Order: sequence, then C-alpha cells, then structure tokens
Amino acid sequence: MVNAAMKRFQALAPEKRERIERAAIAEFAAHGYATANTNTIAERAGISVGALFRYFDTKRDIFMYVVGRAQDELRTALLAITDEGDSALTRIGALAELAVTSASTHRDLVRLYCELTATGSAEIVAESVDQLEGETFRMYRELIAEGQETGEIRTDIDSSTLAFFIDNIMMSLQYARASDYHIQRALLYVPGMSDADLASGAREFLISALQVPEGGNHK
Repeated sequence: MVNAAMKRFQALAPEKRERIERAAIAEFAAHGYATANTNTIAERAGISVGALFRYFDTKRDIFMYVVGRAQDELRTALLAITDEGDSALTRIGALAELAVTSASTHRDLVRLYCELTATGSAEIVAESVDQLEGETFRMYRELIAEGQETGEIRTDIDSSTLAFFIDNIMMSLQYARASDYHIQRALLYVPGMSDADLASGAREFLISALQVPEGGNHK
C-alpha cells in the first residue's frame, strides 16, 4: 500500500523525483545505510530535509525505495535479454556481458548493492534479499531449465544449484568493475583488463561451464 508521503513523492515532477532518487542512491552507495546522511541527500537534491521527509516517513523508507529503483533498472535490463529468441546458453552469455557493462554504466547502483550486503540490519537484509534476489533467481533457474530441456545445458547439476553458481559469478563480475576494493583485487589477477576483455571472457567461461560435457551428462 502506498502511504501519504509516497503519494506526495509520486506526484512530483519527474525531474525532481529523479534528482532526489539519484542523490539518495549516491549517498547510500558511498556511505552505506547506517552512516548515510539524510541532510546530505536533501542538499544534493536541492531541497530541505523537511521537504525530504514530506516524501518519505523514515530514512529506512528512502533506502528501501532506492533499492526498489535499482531492482527496476536491473529487471528491465534482464528482461531485454531473457525475452530474446536466442538459445539459453547464448542468453546466459549475454547476461555475463551485461553484468560487466552495467557495473561500469550504473556504478552507484552496484555500489548500493555492495553496501546493502554489508548492512547490519537483519530486517532490511531479509526484505531486500526477497525484493532483489527472488526475481533474478527465478529468471536464472527458468533459463537453465529451458536449456536443460533442449539438451544444450548439462543436467548432472540441478537448475537451482546452477542458478546459484551463475548468480555468484555475476555478482563478482559487477563488483570487479564497481567496488574499489574488488577493482584492486581484480587487478592482482589480470592487470589492465578492459571491460570488453572481461565481458568476453566471462561469456565464454559460463558457456563452457554450462554446456553438456563431452561424452554427455553424468550422474
């Protein structure tokens, strides 16, 4: 249910809503939930902190709203790939490339996700995992199951387990291009690797790991 504060926010001009959203994403991405400053969000958005809390009841509401916006952008990008008519393996390879390019073009959203995983609030973690991960998990699992049915993806590992492995690879790829720590970590392995090299390597690695092994599936 949309509360009165959110109705006021949704009634704002699109440009003003976008300004507030981007200010909140930047602040939470840079400082995490616990230390993010709502005064800074308001200042960056060009409004008073009093006005900010006319649109959101609490800091937690602001955080969960921008997490939802990040999910909306991710969903749009994922659906553009998973709804295509290519083979399941080809689409999974495209998702690996998306993980790299999205981290570069939407760095604050990925950094927001990094900070979300580090929050100490069990309530926020539980709600966010369901909100952010549930749909992604279902997309991966359904895509893998489709490939298993057509005989292009291995069946010796069940679709849910493969979905978990893929998701962890996708997260690592995004972190390697968005998180300062993980950027430096990646440089230990492959100094100077470009986005194009990383995207291509990730695509080929995933396709190779998922396709039916030589000699067929083994149980």
